[in-house]
Amino acid sequence: MKILVAIFSKNEKILHIKDNLQELNYEVKLLYADSYEYHCTYVMKKIDELGIHNGRNRYYRLFYKNFISTINEFDPNLILFVNIPTEVITIHQFQSLISKYNVACWSVDSLTKQPDVIPYLKCLKYIYVFEEADVIYLGDLGIKASYLPVGYNPAFQRKSVQQDIDVLFIGSPFRHRLQLLEQLSKEGLINNWKIKIIGPFFSGKYPWKKYLFKWKYPCIYRYLENRRVSLEEAAELYVRTKICLNIHTVDSKSPNPRTFDILATESFELIDERFYWGGLKAGEDLEAYSSVDDLINKIKKYLGDPMMRKEIASTGYQHVHDRLSIKRMLQKIINSIH
Repeated sequence: MKILVAIFSKNEKILHIKDNLQELNYEVKLLYADSYEYHCTYVMKKIDELGIHNGRNRYYRLFYKNFISTINEFDPNLILFVNIPTEVITIHQFQSLISKYNVACWSVDSLTKQPDVIPYLKCLKYIYVFEEADVIYLGDLGIKASYLPVGYNPAFQRKSVQQDIDVLFIGSPFRHRLQLLEQLSKEGLINNWKIKIIGPFFSGKYPWKKYLFKWKYPCIYRYLENRRVSLEEAAELYVRTKICLNIHTVDSKSPNPRTFDILATESFELIDERFYWGGLKAGEDLEAYSSVDDLINKIKKYLGDPMMRKEIASTGYQHVHDRLSIKRMLQKIINSIH
């Protein structure tokens, strides 16, 4: 079976859709569907902002030409969009594809603030969403979708080693995360916790941003490694950690992909309360907190109770192992279409 995957570069770097499909013995062609802004230079961006859209229009024409050429040469049995690239493909072009090929979409971002995607989804028969709330949201619009969480990547199938990190957070610096992490870091300094906070928290291109960040978040700065990590390094860090902290984005109501990645390493996970749980149970598969005070109290509790951490981590691992891998999720999509 031949599968053409249209995906944003940033999503493929995280999910490795091509590798996972190939491991399932499918023939795969990958096509990046990034926006013009993702690839254009600073000068090109400024020219575009002045209302001169020659570069943007040329980029869109070349993308669609390459897309159609790839389809004609590869002749796929399935075209899978991981998120809909509305900036590079028009609704009429999209409808043309649907009339000729099996087309499916797996949304790995929340849809509630993407109204431009709705006309595309209305055309589709096969829609999968990682947010349970989006199933209801789309249903109210007359669109049928299936809940399909973004499971863990095989890189996270690790077993525990000696744990030398008390609390770990890996992610991006959204405002609510910064506020919570500053409070956590302040408490960590008082209690002498071994904390690691890793992510692209400020641009290294501009030295003044480092000092501004240090001034605004002095406690975070004490524990911060301002960089990105590979999937493999993240997995190694999780298994070295007593409490893996997972803080969702404000709009998210279901467990994010990181939830399953952490559990797949058989590590103890502390997560902010969810509206939907995707089959997981707080207190059994992982633990949840409801406020900053609750977070601090839960950290103190579980740092002092290694046996309970191990029991919960083991239950969470058994819940996700094999059943909730990305490969299994992709196979569900393919099975439902064929």
